[in-house]
Amino acid sequence: MSDMVNYPTPIWSDSRVDQSAVLVGAVAACIEQQRPLHVAGMGSKRHLVPAMTCEALSTVEHTGVIDYQPSELVVRARSGTPLKELQLELAREQQCLMGNPPLFSGRGTVGGAVSAGLSGPDRVSLGSISDGVLGVTLLNGKAETLSFGGQVMKNVAGYDVSRLVCGAFGSLGLLLDVSLRTQPILDHDLTLVFDWDADTALEHCRSMARQPLPVTATFWHNHKLFVRLQGNDAAVRSAQQRLGGDTFNDDRLWLQIRDQQHDFFSISQHLGQSLVRVIAPPGAPLPAENISSGESAWALQWQGGLRWFWSEQPDQVHAYAQAVGGWAWTYGQAQPLPAAQARIMQRIKAAFDPQAVFNSPLAFRVEGGDAD
Repeated sequence: MSDMVNYPTPIWSDSRVDQSAVLVGAVAACIEQQRPLHVAGMGSKRHLVPAMTCEALSTVEHTGVIDYQPSELVVRARSGTPLKELQLELAREQQCLMGNPPLFSGRGTVGGAVSAGLSGPDRVSLGSISDGVLGVTLLNGKAETLSFGGQVMKNVAGYDVSRLVCGAFGSLGLLLDVSLRTQPILDHDLTLVFDWDADTALEHCRSMARQPLPVTATFWHNHKLFVRLQGNDAAVRSAQQRLGGDTFNDDRLWLQIRDQQHDFFSISQHLGQSLVRVIAPPGAPLPAENISSGESAWALQWQGGLRWFWSEQPDQVHAYAQAVGGWAWTYGQAQPLPAAQARIMQRIKAAFDPQAVFNSPLAFRVEGGDAD
């Protein structure tokens, strides 16, 4: 006689708003009529990508948490579920999503968070949104419903699709639901602020990274470095004494940074310039030449691993990112892409969407020759 296992009962299961059949039918009709489409939630990330002209297939009515196991740190939700609602539900159990993705004024959705692949200010210390994706149900360009991964971390033969869809912006298909890892909310939270220039801030960030300190996030702008400490009370107080600095008491700061609502991100202060997001090795030097309108147009996160620049010449920022071993993304514009990488992306795209039904809002301009 085999042993019986008592699994915990889900605290929330909702099947009333499953629009899977409707979405499958819509994709099948577009395939038959050869009409391109793009996947849309609440439109919270339109400013990140060039404008789309094809038909939008919305997931806003495909909502609900399918299963939540707090003791297992796993939640499964439909793609149109508002992130704000999901985070509130998790907070009741003193948990949050890994990666702390931006809510964008409360309009962000679960599917949009995974498709964009954006993580919050504590990404380096507490993981990324892609680290938290355990499994997905994907509606591909053949109107097939495919499941990958699950509620345990495992690879799939061939493509690791649970990771591949992160940052794909819907180019491989429509996410129907996602299984995500959750994590406990840390007990104590304290923010320190230091008056340092960018180079000094980066040097201290490197020093902090080499020490056993409960630093979960950093943000530098306008000669001020903000350092977030989180953990148990003793660890936080000990780190405060070791680091010094002044206490910063505005609890809104990290939410504003996460949701890109901090004053730095205000386009009204940077008219005629483009915002470029650079991922670089944390120890990489800052640009020697003026690629933006001075240090007031810079911001640094992730202990130097994420760098923001407002610039009138975003191609110079892309060149800088490439020179230091990183990559860049200019908001609202087509991104330069090496031909070899474009060929790989085209093959992956063809495997999931052979008729190119799903138009991604991401746009690329191929460098170094034809990608075909």
